[in-house]
Amino acid sequence: MNPIPKPFTHRSEDYLDFIRAKPCLVCRRPAVPAHQNLKMGGMAKKGHDSCALPLCDECHTWGGNGEPEHKGQKTFWESHNIDPMREIIKLNAEYMHLKGI
Repeated sequence: MNPIPKPFTHRSEDYLDFIRAKPCLVCRRPAVPAHQNLKMGGMAKKGHDSCALPLCDECHTWGGNGEPEHKGQKTFWESHNIDPMREIIKLNAEYMHLKGI
């Protein structure tokens, strides 16, 4: 009997560099890639690199309001009036345009 394969998680250092060049979506400071799980990677797994969003260290760790972003992504994004899926789609489209894809 074959074991169930682990889900594949897409990695792209080039895309992460693109995200690092963007300002934080919340406070506009220099950003790091904040991986969004979006139910793609499974529990306690980092999401695909193509689902990373730019957040500064503070907003990524504390959510910009004293609450850890990882504690509740849905609440975090709602409190900042940001639709993460819309931002992911916009960033992916911009990246593909820049790369001529």
